[in-house]
Amino acid sequence: VNAARAGLAAAHTAVADDAAASGQVAAILTYLETGDLHGTEEPLWIYFTCYRVLQQAQDARAAALLADAYALLQEMAATIEDPHHRQAFLQEVSVHRQIAQAYAALG
Repeated sequence: VNAARAGLAAAHTAVADDAAASGQVAAILTYLETGDLHGTEEPLWIYFTCYRVLQQAQDARAAALLADAYALLQEMAATIEDPHHRQAFLQEVSVHRQIAQAYAALG
């Protein structure tokens, strides 16, 4: 459900329907108040999609959501023992790289 909502948010963003994108993100954020994205197929993509919608809307929650995404990214990377595979996980997966770059830019 949350992946579908994130997909809809991305689609609405692509056609500049910011209100509809924000509505999808609001539903995901409501879910995150009591749940988490562990167990979903692409939790980092969901987090980053929500972050981009919030950032575009200049929503103050964007930075905290990005921090959550970055923490999850690091948590997942820490489970990869081989340093080359860990580096590939962090750098060669586009959304993972984007999360790290956006987080670094928060400074």
